[in-house]
Amino acid sequence: MAAATGASPVRRTVFLSYVGADPSSDNEYLAAKGEAEGILGGSAAATTILRCVHIFGPPQRPGPFARAFIEPGRGPVRVPGSGKQRIAPLYVGDVVEAVATALLDPEAPAGVLELAGPRDMTMDELVVALNGPQMRINHLPAPFARLTARLMPSLTPALMDLLVSNNLIGAGRPAARALGLSLHGVEEVWPPGGAR
Repeated sequence: MAAATGASPVRRTVFLSYVGADPSSDNEYLAAKGEAEGILGGSAAATTILRCVHIFGPPQRPGPFARAFIEPGRGPVRVPGSGKQRIAPLYVGDVVEAVATALLDPEAPAGVLELAGPRDMTMDELVVALNGPQMRINHLPAPFARLTARLMPSLTPALMDLLVSNNLIGAGRPAARALGLSLHGVEEVWPPGGAR
């Protein structure tokens, strides 16, 4: 809080937010991110806000998002929603590079930047990239997926809303260009045919 009020020696702040962050959002997650952005926007420190989308890791450490769509057995993989929702998965290594550049480069721009992976795809296409083309997929209709999230302590309704919706960046300031990043798609990080 001291950094946000100007009572701190902090000169630059980098905050990982989410695309669609807005304090007036009906989605609690996006509202909380929007409120945090507002607090940081009043800081005396230069602040770079990176609005990201779903983040995935490499096969050895896929992270919670990708892990939810990997089937170690014979499947099927359960996908909330129609599977046609469009996403642009973001490699965790690119997020680290974006944060480091925004934090350490004195010429890095302040303000809100949107960060997404280099390729738009459907959720079903992501499942195939992670598991291979033979993987069977079962879809859980969005209303049932939202209901399930209310019964699972590990997945909130707000996060389920994001999983069944499109998650793409808008026409704002893309972080990749502003920070000079070279982004990596799922196919570049995961072996052909998925993790197995």
